[in-house]
Amino acid sequence: MIRTKLDIDSNDNSLFVTAQCNNRCLMCSQPPLNRNDIDKLFEKNLLILDAAPSGLKDIGITGGEPTLLEEKLFDLLEKINSKLPDTQIHILSNGRAGYSGSC
Repeated sequence: MIRTKLDIDSNDNSLFVTAQCNNRCLMCSQPPLNRNDIDKLFEKNLLILDAAPSGLKDIGITGGEPTLLEEKLFDLLEKINSKLPDTQIHILSNGRAGYSGSC
């Protein structure tokens, strides 16, 4: 059973893809958690997308850091594009993919 639904009348729909992050932004309201939640949340988000209304205007992808999904991020984007071809996709990222240093 899916407890999270996307609302056709909302412009605040988003998929939370991981609590992991590769940065420690001072202003972040979602401190990173050190646990492997990507696979579980990926499967949950696929189910949420399966139940999504076809006229959804916008959807966000957020976390943690979405780019940590690596190939699964592209799989998620393909799923959104095939299920909701007219939906705009917004990704909230720190833009640091591949960076291994610290701030």
